[in-house]
Amino acid sequence: MRRDNVDMNTLEATLHVGKSGVTDAIVQEFRKQIDVRDAVKVKFIERDRELVRSMAAELAQKAPAKLAGMRGHTAVYRKP
Repeated sequence: MRRDNVDMNTLEATLHVGKSGVTDAIVQEFRKQIDVRDAVKVKFIERDRELVRSMAAELAQKAPAKLAGMRGHTAVYRKP
């Protein structure tokens, strides 16, 4: 996946998605953060990489936001 000019190393993860996945509370908090920031870094606490990719795409769709890049269990989103 393309990184879209976002340096993932300089951002702090400001949201952690746990084993419960992308809940309404996660989406609500994510929307608050994406409204005031150019980019939001999210850490997914899940071992299965395919599930992490699925949750990352789900969050982008529900927010809505653009998934700018992923590395391992961490994703960076930008405003659409």
